[in-house]
Amino acid sequence: MDTAKLHIPIKQPLRRTAGKGRRGISMNALKKPPPIKAENLLPSRLADQQLDHLERMIGSIVKNSPAAPVLGLDPEYWESRVRALVEENNLLVVQQQRVQRLLIKLQQRVKNKTMDSTAA
Repeated sequence: MDTAKLHIPIKQPLRRTAGKGRRGISMNALKKPPPIKAENLLPSRLADQQLDHLERMIGSIVKNSPAAPVLGLDPEYWESRVRALVEENNLLVVQQQRVQRLLIKLQQRVKNKTMDSTAA
């Protein structure tokens, strides 16, 4: 099984960028936890439940409410949940593909939201 770090590219980051502090250091950089070593990753079998939940929630949000956050949980929140899953678990190829699909759905939702707001 390949334990290399999974790289999940998306066209545009969903995350908002924070301003720089007095010393020119990004506040996001200060809050980022150290990367988890491959031998400390959770087994892939534990990721399936989380993936099931994320697929249900993101699918429901994209289908039912394409332009508004649900209960204040915006796309940045859901992206952070998906990325945490990637960083904490030793995912199988099938699970990595599920993650890719979730990130694509989130990206499409942001794109649709942007198009709706410019059309109004």
